[in-house]
Amino acid sequence: MDKLRVVQVGCGERGQLHTEAMLAAGVIDLVVLCDLDAGRLQAAGERFGITRLYGDMAAMIRQEQPELVDIITPPTLRVAVVEPALEAGAPAVLIEKPIALKPSEARRLVELGRERLIAVNTQYQWMPHWQRFWALLAERALGEVRLLRASTRCNILEQGPHILDLALKAASLSGLPEPEWVLAAASGLEYFGDIPVPADLSAIVGLGEARLYLNAGPSAPAVPERRIFITSSKSKSAVIPAVCGFL
Repeated sequence: MDKLRVVQVGCGERGQLHTEAMLAAGVIDLVVLCDLDAGRLQAAGERFGITRLYGDMAAMIRQEQPELVDIITPPTLRVAVVEPALEAGAPAVLIEKPIALKPSEARRLVELGRERLIAVNTQYQWMPHWQRFWALLAERALGEVRLLRASTRCNILEQGPHILDLALKAASLSGLPEPEWVLAAASGLEYFGDIPVPADLSAIVGLGEARLYLNAGPSAPAVPERRIFITSSKSKSAVIPAVCGFL
């Protein structure tokens, strides 16, 4: 199998985790690094043995003709980086969550994604324990799913994208329809960068005759000594009382 030709934008701490993972995967040809900070760029290149380094993203994309542009920047710079990457010819981009901090920016990304592939790095569903769980749901080995619970002690922008991704994946594999309605309430105030975020949020999501219960913030149940848990019943009318929980 040919390796996927990738260029990476952003060489900070998070970006270097991406670099490590791509080099270890064995299926990716990470050919170029790009960062506006020359010192950080040079340090990352030396650490990973990558010699083709750019400070200009658009020039890099035009010159290198990658199959994927991995963009690891804060969400405050999301559209401002994705749009020029696509204009420069990127056929596909991978971005971090949350996809944006403002509804207007999220809508703009949706528009841009109609012509090109914009993928979001919600990596939890690919972990081995989740892969085993997906197989059980797809085979209907747990019975009929009527209730899903997803929770995180972090605010909705911090870890919410991950637990929603997991919960909606579970719902889809269980044969449930896409969300039809949401009833939600929020309280308190936190900040994600400069963007105000509800400190605590509770929501009920309608999935046909099934329901998804979501908590993000202090109202989420604690999971002592665990970061991930799954509980289920194997009876014919099984209920999934907890899809995921993150401390």
